[in-house]
Amino acid sequence: NAKYPRYGASFEEYDYNNLEMEAKVKTDAYSQTSDGYDARAEEIVAEMTTSEKIGLLHGRISMYTGKVLGVERLGVPPLYMNDGPQGFRGPPGTSVAWPCSLAFASTWDTNLVFRWSQELAKEFREKGASIVLGPGLNIARVPVNGRNFEYLSGESPALGAAFAKASITGIQSIPGIMATAKHFIANSQETNRFFVSSEIDDDVLHEMYLPAFAAAVQSGVYAVMCSYNKIHGTYACENNSTLGILREELGFEGIIMSDWFATHSTLSAARHGLDIEMPLGLFFGVPLALDVELGVLDIDVVDSKAKRIVRNILKAGIEKDKVGSTIFKKTNTPQR
Repeated sequence: NAKYPRYGASFEEYDYNNLEMEAKVKTDAYSQTSDGYDARAEEIVAEMTTSEKIGLLHGRISMYTGKVLGVERLGVPPLYMNDGPQGFRGPPGTSVAWPCSLAFASTWDTNLVFRWSQELAKEFREKGASIVLGPGLNIARVPVNGRNFEYLSGESPALGAAFAKASITGIQSIPGIMATAKHFIANSQETNRFFVSSEIDDDVLHEMYLPAFAAAVQSGVYAVMCSYNKIHGTYACENNSTLGILREELGFEGIIMSDWFATHSTLSAARHGLDIEMPLGLFFGVPLALDVELGVLDIDVVDSKAKRIVRNILKAGIEKDKVGSTIFKKTNTPQR
């Protein structure tokens, strides 16, 4: 691909059996101005208090895997996130036990992955979630990695790129649902996963590890989750080099969220690109508010994150009255 000449993967177009994707809907709460999503997001954030803005930047306790508060008075819905790449996790016995991602990847069938991802997203919507914490796109570089089963890439960056596009297109064809490409990046093992540092030269990073995420960005993914590991000694969720590649080289304009408890700082993470700390506000809650109040961190940094979150909520068509209330609904129907 001319845009990514260094990537070894081939970015091909797939027809997904010419399946017609459901059109995204514009909600009454987010009727668009002539200037579009950016202008509307700016208007909404301009009316928020500092506390409301910071409330968008970290998670809260929830029956779902994760939750981010909305701003009810301005019509901004909360975000309900749920695992994950294998389907909707919990409550037991209420959701479909899909085959694992690696099983789907082993078919080399992008049309099948598209249809599976679309059906998975419908299930998430029925259960009141708005963000699918998937697909998992890490490449299988360590054969004994305990999470290889939940990744679509297998050992091939080209395969990962093809399936990233198929999965994300399928998930986000369902109105009100965001996909999350994870775990960014070089997250290759579970052993010592909270502290291990991946040492990778730039060519290998681009040719092996980035193609699936580049394809995710090309496919318009709404969110990317940064990983537990370090890259060259710096944690992924505050790594200016790798997050810089995501934003500047790949052109990602969506939300960057942390893996659960993968945030390790306030200022470094905030300045280098992290938007949402999950699952709680240990760094992006009170500490972030204090840094803003004391003038250590410019409020413009918070504003840009809040605008980005609101803009992507608008684009995804998330409706506040259709999320967060149906987690116990049985979606494991005979038809599925």
